[in-house]
Amino acid sequence: MRGIKNKRLILGCAIVAGTGIGLFGNCIGSFILPVSQGLGFSRGAFAVTSTISTIISALTLPLYAKLFSKVSIRMVMFFCGVGCIASVVGFSFSASLWQFYLFAGLNGLCINGITMMATSTLLSNFFDKELSVAVAISFAGMGIISAVFLPVIRWIISIYGFKSGYIWVAIIGAILLSIAIGFVLHGFNMPNKKAEATVVASAKPKGFYYILGGLFIANFINLAIYNNTISYLTELKYSQSFVSIITSLALLTMVVAKPLVGALFGKATVKKAWVVIPVFTVTTAALALTATFGWIACVVFAVSLAFCSTVNSIPSSCFAQQMFSQWDYAKTLSLLTMACYFGSALGTPAGALVFDITGSYSTGWWMCIFLSIPMAFLLLKGIRD
Repeated sequence: MRGIKNKRLILGCAIVAGTGIGLFGNCIGSFILPVSQGLGFSRGAFAVTSTISTIISALTLPLYAKLFSKVSIRMVMFFCGVGCIASVVGFSFSASLWQFYLFAGLNGLCINGITMMATSTLLSNFFDKELSVAVAISFAGMGIISAVFLPVIRWIISIYGFKSGYIWVAIIGAILLSIAIGFVLHGFNMPNKKAEATVVASAKPKGFYYILGGLFIANFINLAIYNNTISYLTELKYSQSFVSIITSLALLTMVVAKPLVGALFGKATVKKAWVVIPVFTVTTAALALTATFGWIACVVFAVSLAFCSTVNSIPSSCFAQQMFSQWDYAKTLSLLTMACYFGSALGTPAGALVFDITGSYSTGWWMCIFLSIPMAFLLLKGIRD
């Protein structure tokens, strides 16, 4: 970060995005197995909570883009943070699927205010050429917060049950967001100023829609693997402590992976760097199949998973800045992020559904490998057009 200005802004965005994605996102994935077993749900049915949250968050992205151009982004972060905390507390009191689905809807309605949509838009007001690096560094907070708190939450669940686990997720989230929004980001409270100065073209080229399709599939693959990793390794009869070590390794590797990938997209530009997206997805799905071979294979898989996880945040912001700069950044990012969210929404339950049908996750990993082919075609077609 040497030479980069507004380091306090990046730190604040790292804590906010880390809480939204790393805590409310990644740590919530730890509840799939204990909640399903404790309340007698199928994994596929409970995973629908993630689908509901993600679809609602995707549908509300354009509304947030308009909101960010009119009111303080920091104020939006505050109210959305309160809503997300309330949804997690609601999970702790839920006993039936419809209750989980209800609070998942609240979570989806508010989560955009404390994840990459909000932080990327805020950063775009203060960074231009260094935006991809600033975004990548801020998203590294996701890996740090997940790596620190995921083992803690899993320990709480194992000792006190999932209801206590949800309460502690809410408490930790409230503390982190209070520090970030109340103190670290103090003074960085303007709306999206670039929206006022950007000339918006009347129509987007065909290439834009190809890229939407490519990002949709990329995030479908990423979340199909990522959010089912804990359950997958558990099914392979690895111990809980070993699974925690592997997931923590993946999260810590993200701290390095996100700035590296962000720097790559910043220097090589998306017209060249896009090729790493299918490389990451194919490699990670293939390495997931090798996790049966022992701890070394699991370690390699964890590292690859960390790099694959960068596809859900960095490419969309870089595409918006580098290829579609003639349009308002927040509105363009909202459309690209919407494609990512819809892919994520379907990817998580797809992986769980494959297990429910076949009794194995391996079929799902092969599905991810084959889906990487049309994904690569769409991204290449979009860039060339």
